[in-house]
Amino acid sequence: MMVVAATHHQASSRTIASGTTRRRAKKLQKRAALGGQRRRRERVVAGAYEFNGLESIKDLRRILEVAVIDVLGLENSIARGRALVNLVQVGARLLEVGELEDRLATLEHAMGPRLKTAGRSR
Repeated sequence: MMVVAATHHQASSRTIASGTTRRRAKKLQKRAALGGQRRRRERVVAGAYEFNGLESIKDLRRILEVAVIDVLGLENSIARGRALVNLVQVGARLLEVGELEDRLATLEHAMGPRLKTAGRSR
């Protein structure tokens, strides 16, 4: 009788374990499907907004442009005004950084040979 009880207990443990494994497999499958949906949605949205990432001033300007257009489409409110002021400040900073990048590139191009020579003499 003791052996039968032990066998019954082992069988129920396997059933619980396999049920848990099936539930976990379903959860993982659902997560994978959601991840695929998210990646597809990201590609669609990136294409619609001509978004290429955040790796250059040009990319940042594009996102800022989209944000400004979205905020301009909102109803007039204090929050909209604050958002526009914030976006203008960010835009001014991007213009400043972009201008400095351009000036630095011009200087490096003009002084290129001299900079290389000066670097070797040190």
